[in-house]
Amino acid sequence: MALMLIAALAVIALSGRPSVLQGQVSSLAAADVGALIASQPGARVVLIYSTSCRPSHEMFPEVVRMAERYSPLGVTFLAFSVDEDPAGIEEYLGSVGYVYGRYHIQHGQPGELRAALASSGIDLRNGVFTPHIAVIDAYGQLVGQHRGGYGAQKANRWLRSLGFNPAVD
Repeated sequence: MALMLIAALAVIALSGRPSVLQGQVSSLAAADVGALIASQPGARVVLIYSTSCRPSHEMFPEVVRMAERYSPLGVTFLAFSVDEDPAGIEEYLGSVGYVYGRYHIQHGQPGELRAALASSGIDLRNGVFTPHIAVIDAYGQLVGQHRGGYGAQKANRWLRSLGFNPAVD
């Protein structure tokens, strides 16, 4: 697993974008999530979701629209599935039109994901609830995070507060 993360980080370093932009889902250990987020250039939108979560389903169309508007401005979008069984993640993301950073978090030790995300300021101390969306600025500082529905609207405001103004809303 560490070798897969190193290879993904090498592609990122060379291209400035995650290697999974073409639509494939990469699995990684919960402990490696924070390092992957930190390795991304510029501002980042991090989405933690489950394919079986109704609020996640409701949020995805807006996240896709945001990604289409903000990615050309240099914002990196990363979607992390916390589903136990990764089967169906690619199909689900394809059905909603999400083609940006796609990851499946392998379940590890209790608290492992919480500890990994703490380095980026994402707070899961009360557990993993989906959807959970966060915006991190180019300096690695958390701008805002939201658990539950309507988080995409908040993320849009946070990105605008960083000076990102897409031409189309």
